[in-house]
Amino acid sequence: MNHSTYPWSRVARAGGLLGVVMAPAAVRALIAFLPHNNTANDLQANIDTRLLLFAFLVSLATGFLAGSAPALQAGRKSLDSSLRERGDTPSGGMALRRAIVTAQIAFTLILVVGAGLFVRTLSVLLARGPGFDTSSLITFGVNPALNGYSRAEARQLIRRISEEVRSSSSTQASAIARVQLLLGGAWNNSLTIQSSERFITDREVQINAVTPGFFATLGARMIAGRDFNEHDSLNAVAAHQSLPVSDSGQRTVIVNEAFVKRYFGGRNPLGARVAMGSRPDATPDTEIIGVVENISYRSVREQWEQAYYPIGAELSGSNFYVRYRGTRESAVRSIRAILRNADPTLPITYFRTLDEEIDRSLNTERMLAALSGSFGTLALLLSLVGLYGVMSYVVTQRTREIGIRLALGATRRSAIWLVLRDALVMIAAGTAVALPCVWALGRLVESQLYDVKPTDPGTILAATLVLCSTALGAAVIPARRASAVNPTDALRFE
Repeated sequence: MNHSTYPWSRVARAGGLLGVVMAPAAVRALIAFLPHNNTANDLQANIDTRLLLFAFLVSLATGFLAGSAPALQAGRKSLDSSLRERGDTPSGGMALRRAIVTAQIAFTLILVVGAGLFVRTLSVLLARGPGFDTSSLITFGVNPALNGYSRAEARQLIRRISEEVRSSSSTQASAIARVQLLLGGAWNNSLTIQSSERFITDREVQINAVTPGFFATLGARMIAGRDFNEHDSLNAVAAHQSLPVSDSGQRTVIVNEAFVKRYFGGRNPLGARVAMGSRPDATPDTEIIGVVENISYRSVREQWEQAYYPIGAELSGSNFYVRYRGTRESAVRSIRAILRNADPTLPITYFRTLDEEIDRSLNTERMLAALSGSFGTLALLLSLVGLYGVMSYVVTQRTREIGIRLALGATRRSAIWLVLRDALVMIAAGTAVALPCVWALGRLVESQLYDVKPTDPGTILAATLVLCSTALGAAVIPARRASAVNPTDALRFE
């Protein structure tokens, strides 16, 4: 027994040491899947020594157990029974080998289906986008308060920067928002609505404050009504400072399609009034003047009710959105030059394109797709190796039988089918075991999917076809070798 386990121990030690050497590179490869942003930059490919030692010991234990099973089986056999088995079709140990390969195939199919679901989710979200054209869009944030500016001074500085950015030759359109889009956070509040009747929103609404031209800068279409103008912004500032509003006389708000669908049943909301909050004394004195198409706020996944107010006192800390013309590089140089001229020490909280913002918002989906795809590929390779090993062992043990069949007139094709039949049974059994598990897996990961059913038939069918075709390819090699057996040599084999 000891002599039988020694080769397996050497294999386990070699594999464990190879894994230890490759672990830092593997971690760096996983980190590389993250988009290049602050999250990825904060991650380091440092390996915990205790975790590495644990993994190495597990590899040794696995090798020992794998070597002990055939050693124990061989040790229970007498010499006489071993001699009687020579030349016959062996069955000892084959059932266990087939069961292990069948389990590998089932587990692999589960992983491949999971990878397919996550990859489809990522592709759907990338294709969907945030509801507006992100090409040629740059966003950046400034916070003058961090440099000691008062609120009034900060508002003046930001207005000056906004005017210079808007008048730049590289700028097609620009606007400012109080809350940054696609960052995962939002300004939420309930609203009191007064139309034909007074009622309160049944859940919080996502709120933002923006300058005129914000929707045009993003490329978001106004469905009904109008955009904000300078009078709306002046009224917002006056209301914040408890001053009389201008002659236009009314504070204003723009809502999105989802808001209209949920709270107006698709009816025209223009002219209805809202108030911030749900207190009984809330006075709906803000008029809905427009409806904008749905755009993403917190993340690409969401279609939530939104309300936009004209930006007022919130201008002291701002998020700029600039649609540029020409090249990205020239636009970046122009914007940075404007910021340096305004204040060389002005804190810029971030500076990136909207495409990079999309990448940041889809970090989780990208990691799930990359990791599940990697593990699925690795499991597929291991299953192919296992199936190839078992089928090669079968061919070796049945060489004499195949030779006799060929000598008695069997065709080469029948010899191939003799081997492939075993492989097909294992593949079919593994698939049958995996499919119910795929349903259970779908229920577990459903919250991570988007616009993809957990039991999506296309994904399951594609994963099954990939697994079956590659597994059959692995089995064909030993099957063809079996068909090439020379009957005379096979009969002399024993």
